[in-house]
Parts: sequence; structure tokens; C-alpha cells
Amino acid sequence: MEPLEDAYTNATVILRPARVAVLFRGGDHWRSSARLAISVTGKYWGGAGFILVPFKDDGTVAPEIIDVVAAYDPDHVVTVRLPLSEMERVNPGFVALRSEDGKLLVEAEERRSYLARPYVIDLPVQDSAALKARAFVAAACTPFRYGGPDEVQRESIEHLDFEVGARPGRLIAAARPMPSESVVLAGSETWTGSASLSLAIRTGMLPFALEKDQDEREEPDEAQMMRLALDPDRWSRKAPGGLVERMNVGGASTGEKTYFWCDEPDGGLTTLRYRFSIDGGAVVVGDTAEDFALAYAYERLLGFGVWLSSEMLTNETVARTIRLELANAGMRVQGWAGRLLLSSSSLDRAELTGLTEVLCGDSWDANPFPAASTDAIGRSKSLPDGVELGVPELRLGLHQMAVAEPPETQLSVPVSVAQDGTTFMRAPLATPQPVALIRPKNEPVRPYWYIGVNFWETSMPHGRGSHRFSFNQSGSLS
Repeated sequence: MEPLEDAYTNATVILRPARVAVLFRGGDHWRSSARLAISVTGKYWGGAGFILVPFKDDGTVAPEIIDVVAAYDPDHVVTVRLPLSEMERVNPGFVALRSEDGKLLVEAEERRSYLARPYVIDLPVQDSAALKARAFVAAACTPFRYGGPDEVQRESIEHLDFEVGARPGRLIAAARPMPSESVVLAGSETWTGSASLSLAIRTGMLPFALEKDQDEREEPDEAQMMRLALDPDRWSRKAPGGLVERMNVGGASTGEKTYFWCDEPDGGLTTLRYRFSIDGGAVVVGDTAEDFALAYAYERLLGFGVWLSSEMLTNETVARTIRLELANAGMRVQGWAGRLLLSSSSLDRAELTGLTEVLCGDSWDANPFPAASTDAIGRSKSLPDGVELGVPELRLGLHQMAVAEPPETQLSVPVSVAQDGTTFMRAPLATPQPVALIRPKNEPVRPYWYIGVNFWETSMPHGRGSHRFSFNQSGSLS
């Protein structure tokens, strides 16, 4: 065996929720499927560690979504196994139902009547397209796998249950109880508007199991919801009073602080940002499942992601609010990072420019050629300052969710280094413990966490001027 050299390396350890990519069905009913996916993930740390991945009827996934998943680097890629009744509620007519005499049931009323019969077992539906899409997405990234060197490598978790369970091979829920002493804003799976779905990217959505035990909540005003969705101060949580009244699921009607269902402070989590990026966030425009999924992912990756549908931009009242709030967001993000990008999956640049013209403000410029025409001031349309058309660079400025206390621990780790550079740890890695466990009242399930470890270079970085460069005859750097 070749000799080993003893050394030390630096490690940063954090405790964090699992990063999970959840498949949901696109198509005509994609909004219902997305709402259900957000609702189900709301049982796990409020949904803070999840991104959504839409798939088509043939089980394919758009390339731009695959790129986002790879950047997110999920621990697990999962489908949601829905009972027959839930699949019918979200995607009516998807499952072929037949009566006792073999007749295919098509009408909504006869399908509901059939499912209500006591002998119909409400088993999970196997969606072959979802399984195909899940395998395709998992192959494009590196989810956790297990198995020895001579065994077939299998992923540790491939599915989420509609009802939370602690069975082997399932993600254990860090379900929190209904808050009793806070103002907590959450969306509802029963709401149908575009603005409520866009705001759910930020606030999360109350799990249906808890929602059904509450009084029905009226869907808030769309303009108010978009004011909150486009607020760049993600940590301020300032919401209009009318919005609090309709979205609050907490036990308090007023309070010093307002939390969200997938909020970091109320859920025992905090956000860490490891790298600087000129892209401070993205607003995604379009009416497809892919457009919404990109906005959802940008909120997790960049810290700011908003979805705008064409319906919002053609509603004069809502579009006016979006234009004003987008101008404010662009100005604030420009001061922090550099730019807020306006993007789309379904629209090309020309279509995006045309649809978002309603977001442009007037720009006044003095005529540079007064002798050629007049001394009048010219008027043109332009996007707000700090807002540009483009696609975010996802390799930079990534965010990470972590347990708030302790948020990060620095360790010096003893290692042995072989001649080929392979590094072996000489002792087990000591990991921190949360200061306080967050355990739901009267619930047997405890929150759990994953341990994230980053190893950094032990040598000092090169200073400015340590590398000498010369220019060749063509003027290029060599």
C-alpha cells in the first residue's frame, strides 16, 4: 500500500432539510396538479426544501427544467402517489373507470357516484408517465443511492405519500402543528386564481389535511397578492391588512411579526447564501407548467422568483399593480445584486417583449438632432431600471436552507492524503445538534435533518498580481 501523508482540512457543516424535486403532471389541469404538489410538500418543513418538476403526457421533461434540477442538486427525485379519489379530483377523467357491466364511465356525475360506492377501494394510482419522467430526471442528477460495489444502486426515496407516513423508504414529515400564537399566511388548494398560485411560491400552501378542518377562506384580491409576491424584501413579510385577514391560518389575528407557512424563522430554518451573483432573481412570464416551475425554482435558488400569467397582464388593475411593484423590485435588486431578469419558457424573446410591454414605463429623452427636426423631447417605452430580459445564471449565487440554530459550524478535520490525491478521513466527523427540537404537539413524528458538509481548500488563495500575463501580437491575453 502506498504511504499516506497526514494533514488537516477545513469543513463547514450545516443541518438542513432535504432538497427534493417533486414531479407533477402538466397538461390542461397542470394548475390543479401544482397546487396539490405544493399542498403535499407543505407537510415537510413547510415545503421549504422542494422544487416542482412538470412532465408531459408522454413522460418527457423540458430541457430547461432539467438544467434547473441539476443546479438544485436534489437529494431525492420523487413522485406523489395519489389515491384514486384525489387523482380524479385533480385530473378528472384521467383514470379509466368502468361500471359492473363494463361500460366506460365518462360523465362527471356517474364517475363521482361510482367512486362513492363502499366497495371501491381508494388505492394509489400508478402513473406510468410519472414513473418514466422521474427516472429520466433522476438520471440527470445525483440523488441519494444505496447498495454495495457489486450490487445494483437504488435510490433511497422515490415517492411521497399523499398521507404522511413514517414507513421505511419514505421521506419522514417534519409536520408542524397549526400555529396557535402567530399570524401565519398560507395559500389554499381550493383557490383557483393565478395570483394565489404565484404567491404560494413564497408563502407555501396549507396541507389539505389541515385545510379541510378550517372554515373556507375566501380568495384574496389579486392585486394585493401580487404586491406581496413582488416585494423584494423577502425577509420583511409586510402584507396588506386585507391579505392577512383572508390568508391567516395562525391562532393570532394580529402580531408583531407575520410568518409564512414555509417561512424560515417560524419553521426553525434560515437561508444561507454562499456565492454572489449579478442575478438577484427572476420574474417568469407564461401560461405553461414549465413557466411556473421555473419561477418556483428561482425562488429557491436565487431567493426571488415570481410567476406572471398572461391573464394577469391583460387585467388592467392587476397589471398596473405589477408594473409599479416591478419598478420598485428592480430598483431594490439593482442595489443589492445587479439585475432582476424577466424570462419565459413558453415565449420567445419577441413574444415576451410584446406581452410585457404593459410593464414598461415612459422614458423621456431630449432630441439629439434638434436641427434636423424639432427641439421636442422624445418619448419611448422601456423596462424599469434594474429589470432586463434574460435567463439567470444558476451556477452562481445559490441559496441553501439550514436549521437556524446552529446555522453553520466550522471544523478542522484530520485526513490522510495518498500520492494520487485521494483523501481519507482519519476520524469520524463530529456533527452539531439543533439547539432545540421542533416537535409538533401531540404528534409522534419528529422533524429530522440532513447533514451538509463542504470541504474547502486549506491553502491561502493567490493574491492580486501573483500571476503574470502577457499579450501576444494579436492583442489577446495569453
